[in-house]
Parts: sequence; C-alpha cells; structure tokens
Amino acid sequence: MRTLVCLALTLLHCASAMAQTRVDAGAAIGFTTAQTSFRQLPGFPSCCPQFDGGSGVGPAFSLGLDLPINGSWFGSVRLGTADRSHTLSTTELIDVIVGNTLVSGSIEHTLDLSLRDVTLEALIGYRIGALQLRAGAGYGWRSFGQLRAAETLTGPAGAVFVDTRTDTRNVRTDDLPQTVTSSAHLVGNVGLDIPLDERRRWVVTPEVGLAVFMASMTSVTSWTIAAPSIGLRLAYAIDVEDGPSVPAVPP
Repeated sequence: MRTLVCLALTLLHCASAMAQTRVDAGAAIGFTTAQTSFRQLPGFPSCCPQFDGGSGVGPAFSLGLDLPINGSWFGSVRLGTADRSHTLSTTELIDVIVGNTLVSGSIEHTLDLSLRDVTLEALIGYRIGALQLRAGAGYGWRSFGQLRAAETLTGPAGAVFVDTRTDTRNVRTDDLPQTVTSSAHLVGNVGLDIPLDERRRWVVTPEVGLAVFMASMTSVTSWTIAAPSIGLRLAYAIDVEDGPSVPAVPP
C-alpha cells in the first residue's frame, strides 16, 4: 500500500511538472550595437581618425523549451539564428578649397560587415503572474560575409578627391581579417504571457531581450557587439493540468 501511495505521488508530481512544460517559437528584430576602437584593419587602407562604434538591424528566429524546476522557477533552452550585420561609421572634418575660398568639408568612413550567427542558450526563469524573467548564458557560431570599406566625401557639394576624381576612395570588399568564428554571451529577457484559450494551452508572449557577446569579431583588434531585441513568441503547453473538479452535492 505504501509503495502504491509513493507511486501515485510520483505520478502526480510528474503530471504537475508536465503541466508547466512548454515549447515555443519566436521571431524578433535585433538592434546590433558595436563597440570598437581602431583606425584601420590589415588589407583595408583608410585615413580614418578612429572607428568608435556602429549599429545595424536584423531579424532573429528561435525555438525554445521551458521545463519546471520548483514553484515559480523554471529552466529554458533556446536554439536560434540571427542576422547581426552592422555598419561602423565615423565622420572626419577637413578643410577644402573651392575656387579661392577655404571651406569646411567632411569625409564619411564606413565599414559594412555581413554577419549571421547560430546560438544555443541555457536560461533560468522566474514567473510573477503573467510576467516572465529569464537570465543565462549561451554560445554562438558566426558566419561572416564580405566586409566592405569606403570613404565618401559628403561635403561640400560637388567636391571630389584629387587621387580618384570622384567623391569616393579606398573602396574595398574582402574577407574580415583573422575572424573569430565563435563566442560566449550573456543573455536576459522579459516577457508577458497572453493566453489565447481558456485552458492556457496556447500563449503568445511579447518579449524584450539583450545579448552581450564576449569575443571580438577579429583577433586583430577589439570589436565587440551587444544586441537588444524586441519580439513575439508563440508557446504551447504540453498536457496542461485541468483545474480541481468540485464534486456534485447530493440532494
């Protein structure tokens, strides 16, 4: 009898755990922000004073699994891919002669990096009513596209470089030198559950998040990124437990 009671309690615990197990899929827009501090890269000639940072916008997609731990605590595992392409840019002020007059001009220096990554993340979450808080760490594998560099004379109107006779120079497209193809990162997000049915089997969750990557884009210099994001997730609860039934009162 005692064995049967223990078995029943175990099954009840498993059923309760399964009631909180969820699978989900999400889409988001990431706002990649780069932090840098260099003047030029090997193979990319530039007269830039210094690149201090840049930004980019790209889509992200992921699949996730939530598993209960204890009470309001749960664990999450997510596998995703995102476009982290971004542009570094800086403006240099110069003096140019137009006719016999000295006027102010400007050169815009740009580095366009094409980048996509695949990440695997493990997070710990806590639920406060419909609010979900998650924090954890992950690891990502990077796929680099071409890096395009250019210097453009943006003012005054009609001005050109002496060496190229055009308003652009030092234009080059090539691979990023000495790429770092993987990186660990820290991640956190906040979401709000909105049930789509009475049993809360289907749930849609608006979510904001932040990922901060540890490794540089290249081993030549410091070039790191962080990626705030805003998105939407659709979740399905596996074997949602029905609420307690109230026995009928006999007449």
